[in-house]
Amino acid sequence: MPSFSPKRRYLAFTLVELMIALALGSLIILAVTQVYLSSAQTQRLNNELALLNDKSLFALEIIERNLRETGFGSCAPESMIGDWVDWGAANSMSGMLRLNVGIRGYEHTGTQRGNSYTLPGTRNFATNPVAPIPNTTLSGSDILVLQHRNTQQVRVTGPSSAGTLGNNSLCLGGIGQAGNEVQIRQNGIIPNNSLIFLEDGCQSGDLFVSTVTANSGLITLNKDNSFNRTGTGTGTGTGTGTGTIPSVVGFCNRYEVGDDISLTIIEQRAFFIANNANGEPALFMQTFGTNNQQSALEEIIAGVEAMQISYGLHNNASTRTVSNYVSANAVSNWQDVVSVHISLLLRSNDNVLPASQSQSLTVNGTTLVTPADRRARLVLSSTTAIRNQTL
Repeated sequence: MPSFSPKRRYLAFTLVELMIALALGSLIILAVTQVYLSSAQTQRLNNELALLNDKSLFALEIIERNLRETGFGSCAPESMIGDWVDWGAANSMSGMLRLNVGIRGYEHTGTQRGNSYTLPGTRNFATNPVAPIPNTTLSGSDILVLQHRNTQQVRVTGPSSAGTLGNNSLCLGGIGQAGNEVQIRQNGIIPNNSLIFLEDGCQSGDLFVSTVTANSGLITLNKDNSFNRTGTGTGTGTGTGTGTIPSVVGFCNRYEVGDDISLTIIEQRAFFIANNANGEPALFMQTFGTNNQQSALEEIIAGVEAMQISYGLHNNASTRTVSNYVSANAVSNWQDVVSVHISLLLRSNDNVLPASQSQSLTVNGTTLVTPADRRARLVLSSTTAIRNQTL
């Protein structure tokens, strides 16, 4: 007889078990996805913060380097430096180019230490910046102007040194070169109407405005003998007034034809925040000279939303140590500034925060309230001594 095998039993998931397994699998996948997205967002945020930190360090390094080199001074006594510049006839920016004053600043109204300012706000300065600083600078951000000296060696070509030498009353009895002009041969590009300083070691010097002879490579430095000066009077009363100095004899220095001398072109650089071509706030540097000749705007770095600056004033003329830091509108004498504290507020290029939010950040003692968005922000500060003011 044929034999029959026992009936086989087949095992499988029931519909309920399958649904439970799918639900558990979905939960696990969802959890893993959430962890991945959270990690990716955190990494993206950290990358943006690291980039902001690198950008801010780069920007501060450029400003610090210019701060350390700022200032126009001479080792020669001020009493032995002839000032032949007609400041009254010069434009407003030329009037800022003064011996031993290497820094100036402009404070945006409402952003002093202790104040709270909501960005973007309305552009309004306590003291309006003068040209060529553009009026497109962003509100809530200060402006820093630094004065530099660009020195080169030049050769005197004329006029002849022959002539009467005499006591120069402006140089406290110094014996100087007679005449009304000095002519030099141009080694580099020296713009017309530039502020020029010629000096002889640490002995004496003269301050001029240049006149460039077209296509000749020659520059004439003229002495203005008839401009007004302001001083104090003595006698039955005291006061201030103007007077004319006629026919001053000679310069403070001597300029012999064929001599190689040190020529310094005095220029200024302004640091400010403005929108770049993409509409993003950026840190810019503008270089200009006595006659407001400008270079093209140089964008240092994008993403800088605001710059807040305070100025360290010395408490002793001999030690020149900082007594306190004040805003630009509280500085009465810029020669008293020996250090600068700068804070930058930077924002990320992309939206990296999980939700839009407004942030209140302390920037150099000022609370800046940012727009509500998803950009990450970083505040970085630096304090730099002005080398020419602390030595």
